[in-house]
Amino acid sequence: MACLPVDLECKAKETLTGLLGDALENMAKAIMEGLSQMVTTLSTFWVETPTVNLAGNEGGSSPVVAAVNNELMVWTLSLAVLAVIIGGTRMIWEQRGAPLKDLLRSLITLTLVTGLGVSVISILVIAADAFSVAIINKSTDGKGFAESMTMLTAMGDTGVAVFILIILGLIGLIASIVQIVLMVVRSGMLVILAGILPTTAAFTNTEMGKQWFQKAVGWTIAFILYKPAAAIVYSVAFLLMSSDGGLVGSITGFTLMIVALVALPALMRFVTPMVGAVASGAGGGGSGAAVGAMATGAVSMGRMGS
Repeated sequence: MACLPVDLECKAKETLTGLLGDALENMAKAIMEGLSQMVTTLSTFWVETPTVNLAGNEGGSSPVVAAVNNELMVWTLSLAVLAVIIGGTRMIWEQRGAPLKDLLRSLITLTLVTGLGVSVISILVIAADAFSVAIINKSTDGKGFAESMTMLTAMGDTGVAVFILIILGLIGLIASIVQIVLMVVRSGMLVILAGILPTTAAFTNTEMGKQWFQKAVGWTIAFILYKPAAAIVYSVAFLLMSSDGGLVGSITGFTLMIVALVALPALMRFVTPMVGAVASGAGGGGSGAAVGAMATGAVSMGRMGS
């Protein structure tokens, strides 16, 4: 109901209400713009996070990986000697050449992992990081997240839209911070796995040593592939948010940013049984052994995930 011209008190209340509403709207937009800037910076910062150089500057292993290898060298040699003793004992006891074949395969595996393991892991990490940066830049046309957030800010003309975008911005900010932490964890875990991989390869002529080595290889592959997997999920999220999907597309994109956080456990569940199946099949066990190894790996990783 409009105020009468002489009703100054009513006009003052209307003016005060209008000013308060404008102030709240301006504050909400300011918060949204601040969140947009932070999310813009952090949403692609994790892709640029460098991974520790595993191969060192002059070839070979980095000082950290070399230190881990040196500390574990006594255990590596002890396990290799124990593997030779077990292989010889089995060959004498069983009176057949299969244990000798397993022993030779174990020693060859140890030699290859010790000589080339760190270099191969380093090359795969460099390729994975380069792929991640390339796919993110391609999905955003090299502009990062700014274009998507500018479009979302332009959509925030109503109070409800501004509130929804603030919530989405907070979710994206938290997801980006967690993603950065996971990249740091990935870098550290790759250093640890590269350091202990020769030790796990010294005992592969036994069932226990073979499973240990397969899990170490599976975890290494999973951590290498995690960054490209997360980059693919983020690129789809950016494409959805920059398309004409409107608010629904933006919500879907932010949801995918959260989904990227669970890509690492999914990769571990997928890669480890696959490594076990391939190793068993290559060892001459046939399809039955491959299926058995896959089932065993799936059960064990399921328990670990639980």
